[in-house]
Amino acid sequence: MKNRKFGPYIKLLRKDRKMSVEEIAKEIELSKTDLAQIEETILDPPDEIVIHRIATVFDEDIDRLLGLADKISSDLIPIILRHPILIADLIRSLRYMSSAKLELISDYADAL
Repeated sequence: MKNRKFGPYIKLLRKDRKMSVEEIAKEIELSKTDLAQIEETILDPPDEIVIHRIATVFDEDIDRLLGLADKISSDLIPIILRHPILIADLIRSLRYMSSAKLELISDYADAL
């Protein structure tokens, strides 16, 4: 299934900042053709390294952009693989929680 969230969001960020495709493409080290095609969902979202560059240019949260690209941060993979059953169960148990409850759980985990 084609990802239809990432490209339009990047286009919105770019236009909000009144930047051209050429300007952004140069900063993120991607061809302007590829960036334009990503914005129009002709091409799939780029790899994590390019998404990191995009996040830096737009001062956006990397996990938000990765999520819009239907990806997860590569630093999470070893964590998941260390305890795959427990992590999968934990994530599934969180799926219907409100953002407020998730923030409480995150704050609690940070305090441990």
